[in-house]
Amino acid sequence: MDAHLHMESMRMIRRVTADGRLTTDEIWDLAHFFNENREARETWPGNMLWPTLHSAFDDQKIDDEEMATLGSMLSDILMEANGQEDLGLPLTSGSRTGNGIATRRLSGHFFNDSNSSQ
Repeated sequence: MDAHLHMESMRMIRRVTADGRLTTDEIWDLAHFFNENREARETWPGNMLWPTLHSAFDDQKIDDEEMATLGSMLSDILMEANGQEDLGLPLTSGSRTGNGIATRRLSGHFFNDSNSSQ
């Protein structure tokens, strides 16, 4: 972890991951936060997240690969910030629910893609 931790970024990351579900709307909120805050995107953990978030901004969509990457990155950032070890939990895919929301488990956190094709 970088000695120059950006606390506002960590608060934002904790806010979007607080319920254990990560939606595409939350990813857009996170991307917008970093897009509007140069210091945040140039300081850890923003400097790790920004390239992937910027890529999602470029094509105006978040595909499954980007969602999985961001979910894993956010889990890693939270573990590192909290001084925890990766528990090595398996990456599994959940089934699509009746409301069209796909859920998958990544590094001990549940992530939810609410903008999956329905």
